[in-house]
Amino acid sequence: MATISTHALNGVDGTHAGGISVTLFCLLDDGYRKPIFGGETDSRGRFSQAVDPKSIDVTKPHELAFSTSAYWLGRAFDDAEQVVASQIAIRLKLRDAKARYHVPLIISPHSFSIWVSLPEASDQ
Repeated sequence: MATISTHALNGVDGTHAGGISVTLFCLLDDGYRKPIFGGETDSRGRFSQAVDPKSIDVTKPHELAFSTSAYWLGRAFDDAEQVVASQIAIRLKLRDAKARYHVPLIISPHSFSIWVSLPEASDQ
């Protein structure tokens, strides 16, 4: 099994960013985004999903998408139109269908920052 995980943090006030929708897609040649899983960060801003290796095509790019508009409503900005970074899409190469990938994310209404930990290789 592969594992995709994240830890989302609010860059405005330094708190955990819980309740953010997270979806992993496989990007196919015809432009279609095939969904692999969907979920939501917990109250501590964390999300982790085990993925069947058969669901990962190591020859195709993948996209980890975070929907942040709903998160910002009622927080730093009450008006959704003021939020510029309403969805964040990170393109990844998942070269090992059994590895662990961790993608920490710091968000603000107008920007974001990520880094991707080098994948921990599978035992097999």
